[in-house]
Amino acid sequence: MQDTLLLFKNGQTCSLKKDHNVETLELTVDPPQKEAQKTKMNGKYGVHYYNKSYTERGCQLRVLVDTMDIEGVYEKRNELYALFGRLEDFYIIYSREPGIRRRVEYQDMKINRPPGSLLFEITVEFSMPDGFGESIFKSLDAKEWDTNKFAWGMGMEWDHKYDYTFKEKMFHFKNIGTMEINPSQHDITWRIKCDPRYLKVTNFTTNDSLTIYNPGAVSQGIIVIKGLHIEDEYGRNLVRHADAGEIHLVPGINQIKIESSTFHWCEIDTKFYYL
Repeated sequence: MQDTLLLFKNGQTCSLKKDHNVETLELTVDPPQKEAQKTKMNGKYGVHYYNKSYTERGCQLRVLVDTMDIEGVYEKRNELYALFGRLEDFYIIYSREPGIRRRVEYQDMKINRPPGSLLFEITVEFSMPDGFGESIFKSLDAKEWDTNKFAWGMGMEWDHKYDYTFKEKMFHFKNIGTMEINPSQHDITWRIKCDPRYLKVTNFTTNDSLTIYNPGAVSQGIIVIKGLHIEDEYGRNLVRHADAGEIHLVPGINQIKIESSTFHWCEIDTKFYYL
């Protein structure tokens, strides 16, 4: 039997198996759901899709409840009502995919209990508002397989060195997720030690670039890019010194180039995202 972990906003966690004596049978995730606008151009075949994004989708958690007596049936039912039927969202982690967590909102619960039975199934219906799951670990975490943060099926290879601190101006960033990392949507931070007076970051795989021109800065420092926000190591806002560029990181290898008169290192701290 499998297990499911629940992670709540207050930092508390619980295991269905250890804390509630409930076995997990299966977590089923619905296919990705896409939303977009479309337009038809006169005189042209077909339609044009734009403003494309992923939207919420469903998932279903099947669990097995085994009680000692008929009183236990109602006690366990009410216990699971209180556990799952909360108003705030939370994360679930299925033991077959221990490196991925999914943010969910409770929707419904169906109890499949034959009359008089003390052993029965419950199916809990959730919505995944984000439409995707995310890695528990971040790219700068130590890659140790016995921490239960990493798992097969997450795009990782046993013998590959996953080092996301780069000391050359040209380097390859490997996005092991199945989704593009979008700085306007996802948790990603670049820290670059360089000459802050001029910095250009280019992803040749996507043709994205970001340029910072700040001639009044000192000649050595660290630029921090947090999503779409840019600052120095002291937290001073540098957005006004940057163009409107964004660096997206597609699944697989991204060829990155850093341009600055001096460059020491670049580290990229991000989660990875999974459909």
